[in-house]
Amino acid sequence: MPPMPQAIAGVWWVLAAAAAAEPVSARLTLEGQRGVLDLSAASPQLRFELLAKSSLPVVVDEVEVGVLFAADEAALEKADPAGLYAGGGAGGQVGVVRQRVSTRLAPAGRAALAVLVPSAASTPEPKVFRTHVLGYHLADLSLPLLLELLQAPSAADERAAVEALALAAPAVDKLAVRERFSLQPQLRLDLLALVQQPVPMTPIDREVRARAFAIAALGVLGGDAVVPVLQRLLRAPELAREDDAFAALLIDRLSGSALERPLAYAMPVTARRMADLVAAALDDALGPKDGPQPQPSSAVEEAGPSIAAARPGGLEVVALPTSGGSRDPATLGGVGAVVLVCAALGTLVWRRARRKRQAAG
Repeated sequence: MPPMPQAIAGVWWVLAAAAAAEPVSARLTLEGQRGVLDLSAASPQLRFELLAKSSLPVVVDEVEVGVLFAADEAALEKADPAGLYAGGGAGGQVGVVRQRVSTRLAPAGRAALAVLVPSAASTPEPKVFRTHVLGYHLADLSLPLLLELLQAPSAADERAAVEALALAAPAVDKLAVRERFSLQPQLRLDLLALVQQPVPMTPIDREVRARAFAIAALGVLGGDAVVPVLQRLLRAPELAREDDAFAALLIDRLSGSALERPLAYAMPVTARRMADLVAAALDDALGPKDGPQPQPSSAVEEAGPSIAAARPGGLEVVALPTSGGSRDPATLGGVGAVVLVCAALGTLVWRRARRKRQAAG
C-alpha cells in the first residue's frame, strides 16, 4: 500500500513506508502498510496499518510486529534492528515499537493488523518507518510443521517453532503447554519417535538441530512415556557423536540475539554436550523449570535509565536516549562477537579434524 501525500498540516499525515524486512521465503510476511500520525486527538497517536500474508497450513492467532520509525530514511538504514528491539539505544534517532497483535489469519490467507502507539515527546519526529515480523503464534501444531519452521531461513519462523512449545519460557508457560497437549498425544508420540532414531556416524547440523529441539520439547511436554526414553538416551554412548554439531548450535548465540537465533538461546545455559541437554530435559519432564533468559546487552546496560518502556495492553514503546555516548556499544559488541565466533569455529574445526584422524588411525 503506497504512502499517501501529506494532508492537513498539524492534524495528521501519512508516513513514508520502507519495504518490510522479511525474507521472501518467510512463511508470514507484511505486505501493504501505512503509517499515520494523528494530531487531532488530545493525545497524539501513531497508527500503523498492515496487511499480513501467511503461507502456513494452519491458523495464526497472534503476530508480534516490530516497527522502527525515524525522521529520515538514513537513520533507518544505519539502525541495527535486532539491537534496537532488544533495547539498545540509537542516539535518539530511531523510535522502536514491539506489539503482539491478536488476529485470525487463515491458512494461506491475509488479515489486516493495526498497531497503535501513543506519540511520546521523547521519540524522534516520525516521517518514515520500517516493519518486521518478530514472531507469531500457531493455533495448531504438528511435528512436520515445527521442523519445517525450525529449518526456515527466517528467524521469525524459527522463533514461532521455539515459542510454540515454550522452550525458553518460564515454568508457568511450560505447564500451560503441557496441559494443552495432555489430551493430544500425537505430537508427543512423534517427538519420541524422532529422538529414538539411530544416531548417524557423522550427524549433520540440520539433524542435530531437530533432535535438540525434540529433546527440549519432550522435557516441556513430560508424561509417563517420556521419562524412561530420556533416561535411556542419557546413557547412550552414541549421543556423543552429536556433540560437535550441538556446539555449533550453541555458537550461534555469539552471532546474534534471541530474536535472531531463537533455538540457540532456548538451549539450557549449562548445556555443553547433548547429554547435558538430555539431563536438563529429563529434569524439566519431572517438573518444569524456568527457561534460559538472555543476558542484557551492553547497549541496554550503558543506556541505563534513559530507556523507558511502557506496556499498556501488550504494547511496548521504547523511548530511546536523547543523546549518544562516546562510543557505539552495539558496534563494539558486534566486533567482539565476530572474534569470539571465529575462535569458537576454529576450535570446532580442530576437534572435528582430530576425530577424523583418530577414526582413520
